[in-house]
Amino acid sequence: MLNQAILPAEAKVSSLGALRAVSDTCRHRILTLLIREPLTPSEVAARLKIARTRVYYHLDLLKEHGFIRVVEERPVAAMIERTYRACARRFRVDRQMLAAKSSESELNDAQAALLERAADDLRVSTSSSDVLVMRAFTRLTKVRAAELRSEIVALVDKYADSASGDSGDSFEMAFALFASEGDSV
Repeated sequence: MLNQAILPAEAKVSSLGALRAVSDTCRHRILTLLIREPLTPSEVAARLKIARTRVYYHLDLLKEHGFIRVVEERPVAAMIERTYRACARRFRVDRQMLAAKSSESELNDAQAALLERAADDLRVSTSSSDVLVMRAFTRLTKVRAAELRSEIVALVDKYADSASGDSGDSFEMAFALFASEGDSV
């Protein structure tokens, strides 16, 4: 079986369908589990406490869009049990490739859906003391904006790479860095 060290660091999300597929909270949670380790649908269902039939539906969509793949098949009783694994540790939206196929508005809507799903997760969260929400307006050159983007990615990677299996609590992060219209107030 594959371990996390073998996973490529990053893969690109290059279609709106893929972006919409991963913006679903349940699929995002499944993908997060499969980034950590290979799992069977039964193991995913048990960890997320959802019906196995729903897990199969979500796994099929994640596989169709290239987020996960089958890494092992073995016969169990009269059927084949499949073990799934994420295709990378992180997935980045390839805006240039998507822009060639979709309008800027469609891209922004699909990416905003990711933030909206994170907001939905926050609304139902039972954790109140560990929550950090910030909104800031600043003026940056394109070079400084690129530096900030790189530093955010590096920081997320630092903490994602230091995660050791199932120890500790799960935390969700959502970031948006974009040029705003006009001068900020």
